[in-house]
Amino acid sequence: MAAVTLEDVKNRLKKMRFRHRLFGGVDEDDVWKQIALLDQDYQNLYRILHMRYKKLLAQSVQKAENQLPKKHEA
Repeated sequence: MAAVTLEDVKNRLKKMRFRHRLFGGVDEDDVWKQIALLDQDYQNLYRILHMRYKKLLAQSVQKAENQLPKKHEA
């Protein structure tokens, strides 16, 4: 999984161009290929952010647990 940033996704959208057909507009296969590549970028970015937030949440929970008063066991 390549590290993708939101900036990478923005740049892909800015640079996105479609092949044109001689008659009838854009090449549909090329459009679907570009959409698939963009979808991969979004999925990779989501996974990266999800892992980052999961780690931050676990750290916050651990910190909160460490600040709780300890129970004395009999």
